Amino acid sequence: MESSLEVEFPRRMYQLAEQHDVGQPLVLYNLQPKWKRYINLINYFLLTLVICTALFVLIGFAIFFYQFIEHQIVNIEWDLQMTLFGAFMGLLGCVFFMFIRYMLTQRVPISCLVCTEGLLMISQKKAEVIIQWNEVRRFLEVPALGKRKRYIFYRVNQASITFSNIYEDMDDLIDHVRHHIPTQL
Repeated sequence: MESSLEVEFPRRMYQLAEQHDVGQPLVLYNLQPKWKRYINLINYFLLTLVICTALFVLIGFAIFFYQFIEHQIVNIEWDLQMTLFGAFMGLLGCVFFMFIRYMLTQRVPISCLVCTEGLLMISQKKAEVIIQWNEVRRFLEVPALGKRKRYIFYRVNQASITFSNIYEDMDDLIDHVRHHIPTQL
């Protein structure tokens, strides 16, 4: 695997590091390819659910209006209520699935940028998690299921941050993090 140190960082990484005052970028770690595939698969699945739900809503309205035009409806109020309820639930499901899809595509950190004065976990649009090295009180490795490991940053007067080994070359990332955390820990 090619080392990230040999590659020039994209300009966006320098801008994010400067914007969040974490010093100069040192190393960039990207999501492992299998995790990118999982996220893309979930994304496509959710998009398919939204499309299918919208089609079912349209088919429900089409059947209702066909029966209405052909005078096949015995109790129009009941059928209209059931169609509207089904449409409302379907559209509510669409909104829910689109929200989850948005969260996956925009808010999941796809890169981890180690800088001289901190760490940035970067999603597609912005830095989601900013950790200053001088804020870290403790850094722990916590066992998880299977071969996965979880790491927790305990910070001063802020919520702790947990991340797992979803990034490429995780051992090197952990070495960089441990190297930059103040030695009094």
